[in-house]
Amino acid sequence: MEVISYMTAAALINELAEAADNKELSRLVGKYARLATAIVDRLTFRGHIINTGTLITGHGSLNVLYGTTLALAASRKFEGVNTPWRPEREIDSAEAARQVREQCPQIEFTTLREYAHGWDNTVFLTDTGWSFRFARREIALPGLQREIDLLPAIEASVPLPIPVPLLHGTFGDPPWPFLCFRFLPGTELVHARLGDRTDVAAELGQFLAALHAMGTPGDLPVDPFGRADSAMRAGRARKELAGLVADPAIEEILAEADKLPPPQGTTVLSHGDLYARHILVDDDGHTSGIIDWGDLCLAVPAVDLAVAYSAFDGAARAVFFAAYGAISAEHELRARTFSIFSCASLVNYARDVGDAVLEADSLAGLHRASR
Repeated sequence: MEVISYMTAAALINELAEAADNKELSRLVGKYARLATAIVDRLTFRGHIINTGTLITGHGSLNVLYGTTLALAASRKFEGVNTPWRPEREIDSAEAARQVREQCPQIEFTTLREYAHGWDNTVFLTDTGWSFRFARREIALPGLQREIDLLPAIEASVPLPIPVPLLHGTFGDPPWPFLCFRFLPGTELVHARLGDRTDVAAELGQFLAALHAMGTPGDLPVDPFGRADSAMRAGRARKELAGLVADPAIEEILAEADKLPPPQGTTVLSHGDLYARHILVDDDGHTSGIIDWGDLCLAVPAVDLAVAYSAFDGAARAVFFAAYGAISAEHELRARTFSIFSCASLVNYARDVGDAVLEADSLAGLHRASR
């Protein structure tokens, strides 16, 4: 009796792309020609589709591998596109509601629906104004604990609302945490379509000035993803930019970033992942909250200040720095470099998930970051 193994399309593509990097595609294709492997999800990437139930088995599967899966891997490999946003664990509304009712019985609600998802988390919202955030990737788990430990003190020290975890539970095997918050209303800046971002820029500058003036807990990681390591980020930015834009102003910044050593000097308490999706605005065009604190860390100020270059330009950027304070030329270069990398990554993410508004704003962010 033939034994069938199961895997996700994303896992298969990632394995093929890694094999392409190591020039081992023939070996891997041979492996799957000898096995029976069923794809348990459906994935669409740049026009290629792998459907649920696709069975890769025997030598006939070579057509599947070369015709579809390998095309995906090659697209990712040669265009320099990575897909870190692929979920490692997913939960639907029914299961999320069951977990909440069992572990947070004090929360009363009738309905719970998926509200939003990003790279690391899925957010569910109840009809009674509670939101619950469930992790999608293992890399997000340490950050959830940092939110529990530190966000209450941060909330008391900054001038804008932030979501503070009030309850938490676990789901899945092995157990991953989920967090409960009071819902923070607002529209992501990227989707708010504001004609004038000046008020938001001034409010965000004040917010970051207060955050960066706080004490720095000694047990926080220091820039764990190397976002201020500009030489490394410049190289990764070029991979993300392949096929997107060819802008001499961007390359000039990246060429200067290549010369920078790893960051030195004073670190501050850093949001760690501050960009236009994590800034909420109200109907009057003012900032209503700063969300998604899973990358909270210690870092040089440039990591958070990248948002000044990706989200604002002209008068809006000027009022941002009037509120925050002047920065050095080195911090500016590090901030611009990370902003370019972040915007390029977001364009690729937006195209993959079909978010045309995010794609357009991220392309505009590339222009802003280089001017």
